[in-house]
Amino acid sequence: MNDMYLLEMYHITKRFSGVMALKNVTIKIKSGIIHGLVGENGAGKSTLMKILSGIYPYGSYEGELILNKKTLQLRSPHDALVEGIGIIPQEIMVIDQLTVAENIVTGNWNDGKGQFISMRKIKNRVRRFFEEYNISLDPNAMVFRLTVAQKQLLMIARVLYRNPSVLILDEPTSSLALNEIENLFTHLQGLRNRGVTCVFITHKLNEIFEITDQVTVLRDGKVSGEFDRKDYKESDIISAMIGRKIENLYPVRDALIGEKEVLRVENLTIPHPLIANRNIVENVSFSLRQGEILGLAGLVGSGRSEIVNAINGRMEYSNNSKIFVNGKKVYIHSPADAKEVGIGLITEDRKRDGLLYN
Repeated sequence: MNDMYLLEMYHITKRFSGVMALKNVTIKIKSGIIHGLVGENGAGKSTLMKILSGIYPYGSYEGELILNKKTLQLRSPHDALVEGIGIIPQEIMVIDQLTVAENIVTGNWNDGKGQFISMRKIKNRVRRFFEEYNISLDPNAMVFRLTVAQKQLLMIARVLYRNPSVLILDEPTSSLALNEIENLFTHLQGLRNRGVTCVFITHKLNEIFEITDQVTVLRDGKVSGEFDRKDYKESDIISAMIGRKIENLYPVRDALIGEKEVLRVENLTIPHPLIANRNIVENVSFSLRQGEILGLAGLVGSGRSEIVNAINGRMEYSNNSKIFVNGKKVYIHSPADAKEVGIGLITEDRKRDGLLYN
């Protein structure tokens, strides 16, 4: 690990309509490491990285950015990429109607060489790039057919194609299964071995302990703690995040679960929307009491999302399935029906499905 600071951020202050989002934040990041940035929601993590990636341009904040001893005045994400800073946003941002190869080279179709575009050369170039970085994507695949995890990998590959010296990942594991997270971490370790400096934003402590070399903690827009890997201690990091000792994190409260059954699902069966004579979910039954929190757990593809979408009227279910709300059998065929009986849904993909209309 190189002790030289590659990236330095001094006295960064950012305001939004009178609200102080960042207050005099100073962070220095060494070259060739994975540097964690943690904090509760609203701590300022994403705001700081949007400054670093040019999304919030120079002049909209106070403070100084220095990369490899050069002072930066970034006015756009393009400026950041030119300087060697790439960001992988939390939201999936790909072009579904293009191929994987076309997504990779968008904005840089001919690598600055010549005036003509050859798709054959582009696909060969992308294929060689994937082989070099051990990225398991098909350059010819249409992006709309990819899984969420594959689209996440595509976004990382698109930034890596520009050969950045700093790679920012904003909550990259929020929509990934465990095996997909392990694959992502393998790629990040490979990038670290290549000398790429990564800034890894998360609020999951287990990820900090597994993948990072150093960590900076933000709380209420300020730096509240800095730790080297050898000094990692869960209680200290949590205290820096929340501002109190860990023993006060989960105070004992009286249970408020009542006896009244508010929801009962019987024999829920959901046909596959594309494959005939095949079900995604078969004969699932459960009940929910007033004040109770019921968890639905399982791997990606196990039917968790389909169950809640069917209950909310976004997916069809078979005629023998029954749903009861407050003891009364209900018939839900649309989100409007669900809303009428008091059922709401916070969707898995909030960017694509965050607005449900009747």
